[in-house]
Amino acid sequence: MIFQLTIFTFFIMFLSGSPVFACASSFSPEKDYLWLSAENGERKSDGSVILPLTINFGRFPAGNIGPALLSDLRVSYALASGDHWRTMDVRPEPARDGALLVRVRVGAEQRLVFQVTASSHEQGETVRHSAVTSYQRFGQIKPGKAASLLPMDLPESPLEIRVTPSFNYWRQTGEPLGITCRNRLNVFPCSAITILDEHLPPERVVLNTAGFATYTPPDDAILNGLEERSAKQTLLVAENGGCRATFTLPLHRNRTAHRKPLPGVLTMCAACALSVLTVLLKRRKSA
Repeated sequence: MIFQLTIFTFFIMFLSGSPVFACASSFSPEKDYLWLSAENGERKSDGSVILPLTINFGRFPAGNIGPALLSDLRVSYALASGDHWRTMDVRPEPARDGALLVRVRVGAEQRLVFQVTASSHEQGETVRHSAVTSYQRFGQIKPGKAASLLPMDLPESPLEIRVTPSFNYWRQTGEPLGITCRNRLNVFPCSAITILDEHLPPERVVLNTAGFATYTPPDDAILNGLEERSAKQTLLVAENGGCRATFTLPLHRNRTAHRKPLPGVLTMCAACALSVLTVLLKRRKSA
């Protein structure tokens, strides 16, 4: 009887589109992984920005042990103006705490995809890592537009996370994002993404049978209390077998959600009432 109920439950989950099985190897925050952190860029007079990107290995956010233990490290980035992508490999320079640093100049109308791949050895097994982030100097490109397509000539990653919209100058809390997980052979290698945040507890986002989920970053009281242009790092992590992938998501505070609209509405109503009263008084005097 219990066996029949179990089969029936799995059948209902399958029909409803709910993922039944987790990743081949479920992610654990105690494992080491490769991730990127993007600092505030140095703005130039021509509208471009020098964007420093740090390559970390370990545990997010404060457990960086440095990528010196990694092998086959490859650092690549692609810059786009319009629909044309220019891809290149780059050699990073040493940074503090054993991390590596790359400085990329992004023009006022350009988009950037930055990718790092490497391997590590754990308990006699090889683990393949990939880390990605994207950046746009101004504006947002909605999915479906030609300019929203990612470059095709970056080195292939064994496992990668993608976020839509792919490019957005001001990613913020309270704004829905689309998340997918891919590998070379299977569009749906994982059923869940782990989300690690500088200020908030970890979250687990379940993907549907098409390998897609919508995630809305929650409001952050700590971020709201910082300077208006401040941002935090949020890390999306996926794992499948001997592959681990991360996507770094810089998030700003929501420009409107933390504000209280009532005082403004009352002020506007008072101004309108005063204007109407002034007009009525002038008409009465002229009569």
